[in-house]
Amino acid sequence: MEIEVARINDKFHFKAGNGLAEIPIGAAASMGDTEHGFRPMQLMLTALASCMSIDVLNILYKKRQTVDDYRVKVAATRTEGVPSIFKTITVEIHVKGEVKASDFTKAIELSRDTYCSVYKILKETATIEIKPILNEEEQQTL
Repeated sequence: MEIEVARINDKFHFKAGNGLAEIPIGAAASMGDTEHGFRPMQLMLTALASCMSIDVLNILYKKRQTVDDYRVKVAATRTEGVPSIFKTITVEIHVKGEVKASDFTKAIELSRDTYCSVYKILKETATIEIKPILNEEEQQTL
């Protein structure tokens, strides 16, 4: 696995690439630059959401569940001081479709407990709460 991060301007505007796609990266305006893209800590939350999403959807597809809509919202708080690591992370996983609640919950549990490498890393320093929402009805928080 390899990526490259290259500076775009004379401040803090970068692009990260993996040979297939690029992601714009920037710093906070307080650093003296305009925000050009994701900040590094936002990329970590994006990594968590996408890692769990790939797992959850893959498991639901294998169980022949019909997913009509899928999205994840992630919110986090950070510690004071430097470094300012994540303190709490809330992951809302929204699914619409003909999906059994038990299959949905099991897919999330398997991602959390077995498959998602990003979750395993972040749980060492942050409290992570997962809120499954199936057809707009909140399920038991995991």
